[in-house]
Amino acid sequence: MNSITTEEVERLMRVVSEPLRKQWEVENYGGKSLVELQMARNEAVAYTESSCFKANHMLNWVCVYGGCLMIYTIIFSRLVHKESTPLWCGALIISSIIAAVIVFIVLVRHQIKKLEAAREILADCDKVFKRFQESVHALNPHGIGNTYHDVITAEYAYDRLKSLAIRVIDAQVSFDAACKSKSIDRWNITHLGNFIQKAEETFDKALRVGVEDFSLPFEKRKTYEEAQAEYDERRPVVATH
Repeated sequence: MNSITTEEVERLMRVVSEPLRKQWEVENYGGKSLVELQMARNEAVAYTESSCFKANHMLNWVCVYGGCLMIYTIIFSRLVHKESTPLWCGALIISSIIAAVIVFIVLVRHQIKKLEAAREILADCDKVFKRFQESVHALNPHGIGNTYHDVITAEYAYDRLKSLAIRVIDAQVSFDAACKSKSIDRWNITHLGNFIQKAEETFDKALRVGVEDFSLPFEKRKTYEEAQAEYDERRPVVATH
């Protein structure tokens, strides 16, 4: 599913800082502007909505004229049968209605073709914004903070990366403690081990996306060292006797 809502596109364009957005454009969109792509998408959305209304309106008129054609045909056939109306008069009325129906059908088909083209443009735009969404989400996979308003800068992304490293460290500490405890069963130890693996994978993905998609100067070793120092500061001091 490549669809993405207009609200989500607006959120992404609002929360990602301009330097990071432009860097993503260079790395993932050939340097083309997401702002211009958003404008093209908005035009496609507006045209799609208006075209659906116009197409339905035209189809309704086709049905009306088709019904009129049937009614006139019935009435005219009865009048001709009574020899009270000239043949050419009825033929002119019926021909006019048929011509109108044909014109409406042509217009509807033309409208449908333009609508399909707009939908293709919309689908292409959504594919790009979906990739952009995935990259942005990878920087903050757990949604820490206000993801609707917080502006994502290089510093913001690094803080989130460091929090992912702290998550890994905390999981490793919990695993080590569980292994030393005699009251923890094997299932819980296995669960903690799997949690470490998932936490590491999440960290590695955020690191990779930051470097490859946004050209951020992330370093794994440095991040873990700073995360370890921050984690040690947060840990409560255990009194020794």
